[in-house]
Amino acid sequence: MKADSKAVRRPEKASKAMRPQPLKTTVEKKLTEAAKKYIHGSIDDINIKGIEHKRLRQTMRETKANIQESAMRNATTEILLTANPGCIEMEGSRKVYSLKAKDIVANVDLNTAKSSMELQLTSFGPYSVDYSRNGR
Repeated sequence: MKADSKAVRRPEKASKAMRPQPLKTTVEKKLTEAAKKYIHGSIDDINIKGIEHKRLRQTMRETKANIQESAMRNATTEILLTANPGCIEMEGSRKVYSLKAKDIVANVDLNTAKSSMELQLTSFGPYSVDYSRNGR
């Protein structure tokens, strides 16, 4: 006995407006918007199909792809490099030596916070630390 296809009801799909967009498409949209300022001139005006010379057509395709890729890389770098150089300013009569490491870690970017470490040197004191000019 065959099952009647009309008897089986499938759940209705939500409209496109109601469905949440995947994170990947949202990020790609933001990247394409940010990449537009890195594309100098209009690469959409280049009509590759109208070029008869085979090698020139291939070169134009590659150039167009390179321009788009470079703009996307620049936009990605711009988004990832959000940290601005700054300094520590103390409020009022508060001294710099009263600043705790927890306060600094809470106010820096994620990568810097990850690389922080806590030194508990309770024995074999006194200690000194030498830094080079580049901070190592």
